[in-house]
Amino acid sequence: MKKTDTNVIEWKNPGPEDIVWKYPEKDIRWGTALIVNEWDVAAFMRDGKLFDIFGPGRYILTTQNLPLLTRAYSVISGYKETPFKANVIFVSKKMFNGRWGIRTMVKATKDMDAPIPLMANGDYQFRIEDPTLFITQVLGGVGSYTTGAVNDFLRGFLNEKLIQELSKYSYMDTYSNLEGSSTKTQVNITDSFSQRGIELITLKITGIDTEEKYKDDLYKFQRFRTGAGRDYRQFETLDKMADAVGKSSGAGVGTGMLLFPQMYQQMMQQESKVICPHCGAQVSTTNRFCPNCGKETKAHPVAETKTQEPQAQKERGGFNICPYCGEELNLPKTPKFCPYCKERLE
Repeated sequence: MKKTDTNVIEWKNPGPEDIVWKYPEKDIRWGTALIVNEWDVAAFMRDGKLFDIFGPGRYILTTQNLPLLTRAYSVISGYKETPFKANVIFVSKKMFNGRWGIRTMVKATKDMDAPIPLMANGDYQFRIEDPTLFITQVLGGVGSYTTGAVNDFLRGFLNEKLIQELSKYSYMDTYSNLEGSSTKTQVNITDSFSQRGIELITLKITGIDTEEKYKDDLYKFQRFRTGAGRDYRQFETLDKMADAVGKSSGAGVGTGMLLFPQMYQQMMQQESKVICPHCGAQVSTTNRFCPNCGKETKAHPVAETKTQEPQAQKERGGFNICPYCGEELNLPKTPKFCPYCKERLE
């Protein structure tokens, strides 16, 4: 390579994505001017060893400015051609943007241990926080002083850390909370970057996906894990059974439905229960007062009471309708207290 005929070492006109730049000459003339801009630092290296590092400013390279290098190589003052050999590496301190993408296997949900593919992508921002650590831990490790080599290292290193971190969570945890997952992941991998002189400013997960054949299984699992979803599935199953029987040879219209009256009735009568905090009895969530002890359960909004005179007891020795508030009880026997107005019935 043709030697640069200049007494000035400076990183001029760096590109917007340039992270590092190596001065093309190793022969450094004594008395050469070194110019370091506000957005970069300059380091002197030889044989992979870091000797001196310079912040923003203008320097004349002498034994006074390069004490470590001059002591190591016994440079004699007065040489005008090549008093020492070294690589001058410039490192930018600007903020950079990057993209990432990974593919790994994770649990489907907390309650579904079967692994499914996780395909995630996003972006991140970083800058060189500690040039000394960055040069020794990253540039020295990759054995190259180019932006391309640094970007390759960062992508591989970031992807490795992201796979390790996201594998701790389920697919649905990450999918349902991208912002929270991004923040948690950034916090947990920041130290690994700091140990290499890099500040991870932001990390965002912008997309989460899996293979199509797993999406239907996830949808059904999430849909039918709730009470409403299970009821829907039961009704759907019974409808199919009834339809199949109704279409069978010799069956009349509606035959299928008549075969399952008890199953439908049980499903229609299913209701949520809560435990009375006073007596421990099971109470419907539609009841405001416990039918066993008459105390408020707070399981249902206050029912509007209706003032009326007690009615005569019906058959079976009990009330079908509360004689005080007029609500239908629909119970096999009269409770001690009305579950809607808490008036004593026996």
